[in-house]
Amino acid sequence: MHRFDEETAENLEQIKRIVSGLKQHPDILAKHLPEEDRDKEIVPCILNALPYSIPGGLDDVYFYDFRH
Repeated sequence: MHRFDEETAENLEQIKRIVSGLKQHPDILAKHLPEEDRDKEIVPCILNALPYSIPGGLDDVYFYDFRH
């Protein structure tokens, strides 16, 4: 379980770095999104491909599981 917790913490930090970068460089999103979507809020979310989620999120990042 310890390795899983470490990986979750690493994923959390990675998504926070990505969100920070996108906020600092909005031109990145401008290249890929229609104009009407460029000012929408970025909601950091990690979609796991296994039955695991964190209700309410952790440190402003949401963790959801993928179910068929």
